[in-house]
Amino acid sequence: MRALQCVLTLLVAVARLFAQQVADPTFDARVDAPAFARQHPKVLFDEGHHNVHKSSTTYRGFVTLLQNDGCVVNVNSAPITAESLRPYNLFVVVGALGAPIADGERARRPAFTNTEVQTVRNWVRAGGSLLLLTDHEPVASATESLVRALGVVPMKDVVVDEEHHLETYYTSNVLASGDNGLLADHAVTRHVRRVVVFGGQSLLFPRSAPAFIRIGARARAQDGGALGNGQAGALRLGRGRVVITGGMGMLSAQLITENGVTGKWGMNVPGVDNRQLVLNVTRWLLEKR
Repeated sequence: MRALQCVLTLLVAVARLFAQQVADPTFDARVDAPAFARQHPKVLFDEGHHNVHKSSTTYRGFVTLLQNDGCVVNVNSAPITAESLRPYNLFVVVGALGAPIADGERARRPAFTNTEVQTVRNWVRAGGSLLLLTDHEPVASATESLVRALGVVPMKDVVVDEEHHLETYYTSNVLASGDNGLLADHAVTRHVRRVVVFGGQSLLFPRSAPAFIRIGARARAQDGGALGNGQAGALRLGRGRVVITGGMGMLSAQLITENGVTGKWGMNVPGVDNRQLVLNVTRWLLEKR
């Protein structure tokens, strides 16, 4: 009973935190040289699974950036089907849940049916691209079935890395760079020097798809659990491509308020290259092949 009470307390705290996050209206989403100036790939942004982040609120900066890069972005508010995915080149899922975030333990339930998981996997194998952003609980459990179907294992516990901590609000804000060894060389990290992961879980990627944001040697799981080998990775599945992250904030552009103090959170933070990472990730996922 005590363990259950602790979990419910954590869920309430998480719900309160998300309620204090809003879109940054000053975020600069201009793209000087759009990658898709002639052909405009179609992107489907999921909002049909009690998603923590929405295209019109905390992920507005992300969506606007893609649009300015030449993409056409539409919103999904229904269950996933082969027919709904067919017209699209990229499917984006951010913080899917089994119930609204404030709905306690029910939020941890599977966000996707077994049919939806199989549908997404088949679509990727046939040539589609998926950007799946997960996080700590309750998102970690809610998205577990889809993550595992793609060959990756969610570890669920929050990553804490004092050695590579970005001095902001939380010890779970990890700075990854080429200099500190946490940012691996990959197509999605070109021209990217410093990336911040704003909290989140670790993931265990297979050897065939090493993480491009690694886990530090002295990092630990906040609640004493096991750690995976990365917080973001790119992989190929059949003819398709997938990028999975263990944190959602890193590709957002938000303002977060705590104890009366408001600060930037995501790719709007000065001095980091999360904005370029968004462009690199989506361009790699949409690359002709």
